[in-house]
Amino acid sequence: MAAERYAKLPAGVRRCAGALSQFVPEPRDGTLGVDRLKRFLRTGNGAVPDRFLSLMTRLSNDERLHTLRAWPRQRARITVLPLRRRFRDVSALKGAPPASRRLFLDYTTFLPDDNPRAQ
Repeated sequence: MAAERYAKLPAGVRRCAGALSQFVPEPRDGTLGVDRLKRFLRTGNGAVPDRFLSLMTRLSNDERLHTLRAWPRQRARITVLPLRRRFRDVSALKGAPPASRRLFLDYTTFLPDDNPRAQ
């Protein structure tokens, strides 16, 4: 898994790569390759469920909080914590090999950019 290798890089290298990736321009044709690369580069070295969640979300938690700062009521309600808990619960299931648990997360998770109408 590429994310596991990336997570082994020093934290400073990962932070720099994530920060520098924000300067890569998005393609004019609207394809998602650059966006997905940026999400990959901003993932940390946390547990597999946390890294998977960071690959799915378009904004980091800090970016989401900053974006919603003018709407405190919505800011408190829009959170990824229930999803993070679900991913951790599935990842912690006993009796299934880690690869099977990861595939389960992958196959049962709907990504917003999987919907062609959302693009």
